Amino acid sequence: MYRFLKLIHLLGVVLFAGGISAAVLAVTLFGAMPDARPPAALETAMVVLRAMSQPGLTLAGLTGAAMMMRGRLSAVKLPWLGAHAGLAAVAAVLTFAVVLPAAHELWGASSGAAQAIAQAQGAAQQAWHTLRVVAVVTLLLSSGSMGLAVLKPRWLMRGGQ
Repeated sequence: MYRFLKLIHLLGVVLFAGGISAAVLAVTLFGAMPDARPPAALETAMVVLRAMSQPGLTLAGLTGAAMMMRGRLSAVKLPWLGAHAGLAAVAAVLTFAVVLPAAHELWGASSGAAQAIAQAQGAAQQAWHTLRVVAVVTLLLSSGSMGLAVLKPRWLMRGGQ
């Protein structure tokens, strides 16, 4: 059962990291053209965020908690696990509290009429910048969390485990 949970956990991590990476790529590529933000690119970014990042993050979080409970693992006894879970939690909060709302705001600003787009240009620019920066930060936090899970650094080990 533990191996199955680990497999699903890894699937969730890959979905999340791939979704955030794809959204960052779409936002960065089309963000270089401030006057021509193709709705298709934004739609692609939103679909990727909804179809990959949200479910992947949910899968990774639920299976991570289930593995800790199933294996009776404690973040107190294994400091690397606490750091891993902490970084993952920060990445999750950033994703749900900042990245997804900014993406929805940007999508809403770009899908309206041309007049509404002109009026919302400042808000859209801010959402665009927020989405790009925070998504990259989230990806870096996630990468750090993955690195801790893989490497399990000795300086974060207790009792020579």
